[in-house]
Amino acid sequence: STLLFNPSSDTDGYTSVGGPLDLDLDGYLDVGYDGKECSYGEADEVVYSDSPTSGESVRPKEDRTTFNGVHKPGSYTVDLTQSSFKKAHYYGYDSVVMQKELTRYNPSVGYASLDMRIFIEGWDKSLTDEVEGTSYSLLASFEMVHINE
Repeated sequence: STLLFNPSSDTDGYTSVGGPLDLDLDGYLDVGYDGKECSYGEADEVVYSDSPTSGESVRPKEDRTTFNGVHKPGSYTVDLTQSSFKKAHYYGYDSVVMQKELTRYNPSVGYASLDMRIFIEGWDKSLTDEVEGTSYSLLASFEMVHINE
């Protein structure tokens, strides 16, 4: 089974995996040829405004991310209160670090195994841009505990 771990959070939670984004970083949420804001990722239902928006001021270029774009003038905006985007459950730091047992010793093979995959989570361009060409290190420590059964 796959476990999503968010080391930035002490507690378990959910994160949205869908919504409008500003992929070209022009300051506005992306809009399709139909005048509607684009919805990226996974959604159960996307509901749009009934009338076009008058727009908002964009952030300075150095402060823009794919998540903080504003509504473009004349676009039909995604109604975030009525739309339903999928969420992914993640485990926080306390759930993973405090867990008593990650694997069991198998006497028939002489070792215990733990398979790990590290994913840089992100369905947005800004995360990809931030991690491109970056190196990471991982420190893992283990403790062998004898459990009487």
